[in-house]
Amino acid sequence: MARKRPERDQVEKLLLENRRRDSNDIAEEVGLVETMGYDKAVDYVRSVKKSMRKAGTFPDEPYRFASEEERLEDITKLFELRKGKTINEQVAYLMLLLNCFYRLRSQDDDIHWRAMDDTYEKNLELEDPLPWDTAIRICGVAQARYMQSINEQEIARAKRKGLPYAGFCYASDTLIRDLAITDEELQHMKSIRKG
Repeated sequence: MARKRPERDQVEKLLLENRRRDSNDIAEEVGLVETMGYDKAVDYVRSVKKSMRKAGTFPDEPYRFASEEERLEDITKLFELRKGKTINEQVAYLMLLLNCFYRLRSQDDDIHWRAMDDTYEKNLELEDPLPWDTAIRICGVAQARYMQSINEQEIARAKRKGLPYAGFCYASDTLIRDLAITDEELQHMKSIRKG
């Protein structure tokens, strides 16, 4: 039987606290980067996570996922709060992409069918709208991810990873970082929360 690395207990503990935590952060916190090098350390953390998942170590519901409706409300609120201002092109791209995706995922047929029109309109409301071909590409990507989210094989793959559906399942921390959401804006969010 192979001996367990002494750092493994620390890695497992951190993963049990938050299994969606970034592997890079865990590798650095445990000190694996200094001893193993960056790539090997991150691969090691990922392999521990994979073996824990296979062993069924993670609790069934370690955290609650926000519904598509809650996320859509928050993205819509973010557009309202920013009044057309965006941090940069990457943030604008992601806001429009998530707007379109969550509208497509909506149970409301009217919202679903208006997803692309609404996304084009929101792009035009921006202080610096993205080029038309970029807006079309955003809707194409969102539509492809939506089709993935209703595909049985993709749903099964997502469930094995502990996700509620395929497509875009962003954790709140990721959205806060990637959309550059401020503490003031967070006060108006329903599903996007720190920690």
